[in-house]
Amino acid sequence: MLECRACVWRCIRAIAGDSRQAQALYRRPLLLTPQIEQNPFRRHASTAVATTPPAEDLLVPGRQPVVDKPESQTDGDKQQKTVPVANERHLKTELRYLQDKVKLAEHVHYTLRCDKPEKALDLCRLASKQQEVIVSWNHCVDWYIQRGKVDEAIKIYNEMKKRAQFPDGHTYSLLLRGLAKPPYSGEPVKDSHVAKALSIYYSMSSPTSRAEPNIIHTNGVLKVCSAALDMDALWGVVSKLPEHGARSPDHITYAILLDGIRHGAFGKDPTNVPAESLAANRTKAVQEGRAIWRDVIKKWRGAEIHIDERLVCAMAQLLFISSRIQDWDDVLNLVQQTMKIPRQLAPLDSPQRHIEHVPQENDLRQAEPEQEEDSDGYTDTPTTKAFLPVQSTSLSFVQPGNAILNILVNGCTLLRSPKAASAYWGLLTEPSGPYAIKPDLSNFHTYLRLLGKNRSSARAVALLQQISSFNIQPTAITFRLVMGICDRDKNNPNMLENARTIIDLMESTLADLDVRTLIKYLNLVLLSDDGPKIIFAVNRLDSIIHNLRSRVTYGAHKTGTATEQHMLDKEETLFFFRTLVGVIDTLNRRELVPREAHSHWQGRRAQLDAFIQRSNTKLEQQRAKLEVTTGKKAPRMRELDPKKGMSMKAEEYALRKFRWGERQKREEKEEMVKARGVLDWNVRKARPDVPTKGAVLKKWRANKEWAGRQEPERSFADSPMELGER
Repeated sequence: MLECRACVWRCIRAIAGDSRQAQALYRRPLLLTPQIEQNPFRRHASTAVATTPPAEDLLVPGRQPVVDKPESQTDGDKQQKTVPVANERHLKTELRYLQDKVKLAEHVHYTLRCDKPEKALDLCRLASKQQEVIVSWNHCVDWYIQRGKVDEAIKIYNEMKKRAQFPDGHTYSLLLRGLAKPPYSGEPVKDSHVAKALSIYYSMSSPTSRAEPNIIHTNGVLKVCSAALDMDALWGVVSKLPEHGARSPDHITYAILLDGIRHGAFGKDPTNVPAESLAANRTKAVQEGRAIWRDVIKKWRGAEIHIDERLVCAMAQLLFISSRIQDWDDVLNLVQQTMKIPRQLAPLDSPQRHIEHVPQENDLRQAEPEQEEDSDGYTDTPTTKAFLPVQSTSLSFVQPGNAILNILVNGCTLLRSPKAASAYWGLLTEPSGPYAIKPDLSNFHTYLRLLGKNRSSARAVALLQQISSFNIQPTAITFRLVMGICDRDKNNPNMLENARTIIDLMESTLADLDVRTLIKYLNLVLLSDDGPKIIFAVNRLDSIIHNLRSRVTYGAHKTGTATEQHMLDKEETLFFFRTLVGVIDTLNRRELVPREAHSHWQGRRAQLDAFIQRSNTKLEQQRAKLEVTTGKKAPRMRELDPKKGMSMKAEEYALRKFRWGERQKREEKEEMVKARGVLDWNVRKARPDVPTKGAVLKKWRANKEWAGRQEPERSFADSPMELGER
């Protein structure tokens, strides 16, 4: 009786389990949809009983339960990576729906986009047992290359060959592209990368290789050699290239070669190279570039290659490293030769051309060997005439772009010819002209640097107003450049009006105002030594002061900024407030405001000083907390960096120091004249017995008590020694 009840109970449990299992089956995805890491449904009582070994088997001595052994852990497959049992089963389930190579490659690419590289590799390993999936392996190699993990990509490349997945041409292109990228920006590529690139490149020429090298792979290995500044390896690869045919150099090859020559002229450490050797290397590099360009023009006229903007820019940048005006002037000939843009500056041998104001060095070129005629009577063009205009109607000339606009403006800057730069700018950017180039922000910055050398603040402000008409968003660097031009043009009586226009444009354009531009504006206002103008400037900054106080309290408007960057922004903003306090001190000390207004300005100064003290205390607490949390030193405004130039704090320190010396000399002269009393410069011409200015100044400096002078009290705005400490 009991046994019958047990059987009935087992049947009921089995029926219930089968019904729940059927419900789970209906919730499964469609058969054609790959299951991405879908955990299997839980086994119920009926299935658990069916898969459990019989009790009598468990009682047999020496017999162990039967467990599935993964294929990746078999004895004959020791090279494969160990895959967990459950994970391998899921991957095999996915591969059942990915029999097509294209579908598998798309699924592997999707898995990599989900940041699951290990799963993608496992899929490639399991699929490699059945068919060739080289495209899927290439996706894995490309994923590591894009993230700078070149060593991991090379390991995958070696694993491909072990699994009989022979790399194709795209695999080698990806590896060479990754080896050409430096680990850190601004540093040359490691020498080990050059050795690996050469090994991979020459392995393609072996008899067992299934991928033959082409010009794309040659350009890839040349990029590695050029980035590593290994000129011997670069010329070794170039020497084995044929003159004509499929593997002959193209326009990209010549551009890489010219860039490599330009970088190799300075070496890996230019600071340790003597000036004479560096100048000779640069001159030699320019001569090599001229010889290469002669071959380029010959092939271009023979319709063997075509010239693009990148190749022209590479040759122009190589000419810029020279210290000779002839090489700089040849940049204009180069543009005329390849783009048919007429010169906007007279040639060097023209009587209308004056070059006395252009600084240049002596000619260090070596004498060229005489050109010999070949059997057909053709005389090759010497390198000095490599940029002569080409008279041909069948050639396809290069269409200029933004890079060429930068090249022309930089060339006119070196030639000290702002009129020619303005002519080129108008010719290329005219909307109804033949070129109609739309300038980008880099073009505007290049043109602003040229205007800065010529102290053209009015034209710089006009150019700044034109940026918005091109639907370009200016940055903090843009306003800093224009304000620097106003600083160089400080003798201009309209300088303060131009600077005020810059502040208005910056406030209406940028969400986070540039603090360095505001500090330069205050320095320019102080330089005027005019009370009403200084008061007007301080009152103009009232709205900006409120925004900057919120910036110190709540952080900048930028999203995704690190905590360290917020600290640096707060420190720079507090530095601006200290400068503003110094301006108020200057107003009171020099009596540039009425006596009854001193209390008003003292109140404003007290408010700013209290805010500075509170904010500085909170900033120090944040730094201490950050140092305790991360164990690193909190960032501070750098003093001097020889690689990046002078910092804002050091720059303002040097500027204040210079202006303090000039102001001190002016005050000494005024007080000396006031103390002397009888000294009249107009009367001195008619009275030779009156002491001269130099004699009086020397006597007054020797005995300051005689002049009745007292040392003036130095405020924060005047003394550079207290800069940033108050």
